[in-house]
Amino acid sequence: MEGRLAGRDERPSLMEGKARQVNTSLVAGNSAGKTGWPADRVERWPIGRLIPYARNARTHNEEQVAQIAASIREWGWTNPVLVAEDGTIIAGHGRVLAARKLRIADVPVMIASGWTDAQKRAYTIADNKLTLNGGWDQELLGLEIGRARGLGVRSRPDRVQRGGTGSSSRAYDGRADRSG
Repeated sequence: MEGRLAGRDERPSLMEGKARQVNTSLVAGNSAGKTGWPADRVERWPIGRLIPYARNARTHNEEQVAQIAASIREWGWTNPVLVAEDGTIIAGHGRVLAARKLRIADVPVMIASGWTDAQKRAYTIADNKLTLNGGWDQELLGLEIGRARGLGVRSRPDRVQRGGTGSSSRAYDGRADRSG
């Protein structure tokens, strides 16, 4: 049952169908044997060129934006913003908000070339939802946070919100949560 949601209907959702459609074209590759990814290289764009997707259902409160900004300050930019060819953000709204907070002038982007409106909309949801569908091994998480502290990591991974919702003011303190 690993990797499957218990009790889930076996029929693929519309989003999964679209993902398979995109994936099939990616796996096929091209005549040179290389995979043709629709977003295959990173560019730097001025932040003003990026257009937030007006119907993005994912929200980012000030506390979470501050956490993302702290992460960018600590580790740099590790995940480019995914944009449509016109500059509309498909994935990375929180990172862009954090970049604005940090007054970063230009940001790394990957351009999703050739995507339909349906594919862009589906991926906007999938990018956020797939992360939420994961879980944590609380015991290993506690061990890793303790190890990071023991290695002198300057940042505080233990200050990241539990659950990823940003709705709780209680930070995870590195001990395994036994409350379920």
